[in-house]
Amino acid sequence: NLRFYRNTLRCQPDNKLIDEIHTEWVTDYARLESKHGFIQWLFPIHEMGVNDEAQILQRHEAASMRGDGAVIARVRKSYELMLGFYGAVLQDFDTGTLRRAENYKERFSNLDSRRHNHLRITRILKFLGEVGLE
Repeated sequence: NLRFYRNTLRCQPDNKLIDEIHTEWVTDYARLESKHGFIQWLFPIHEMGVNDEAQILQRHEAASMRGDGAVIARVRKSYELMLGFYGAVLQDFDTGTLRRAENYKERFSNLDSRRHNHLRITRILKFLGEVGLE
């Protein structure tokens, strides 16, 4: 997980570095909806998900991530990627304040009709807490 967030390990099964996901998938909502393995890489927690190729987050990794500015910048990009997918924009990183995106009606409709996204949100929130961004 730490190596992935340091952009030195490719996630599986997509074979992407985290910076590639941030660049190539940023508004590719169909891909973000249809693929399910990436979420355990972007937001690892202490529980296994559906991707057997992802690892659970170890406590020492979370501690290292909290102290690494480049990693936290990538965590923020991962969070913003998924916020966009859900129809929100991060207005203030320090306070966590969100606002609706221009396309929020379409994106919220997708969120509301595809319940697995609620599990993704739970995973995202757990991970943010693990890396000190609660």
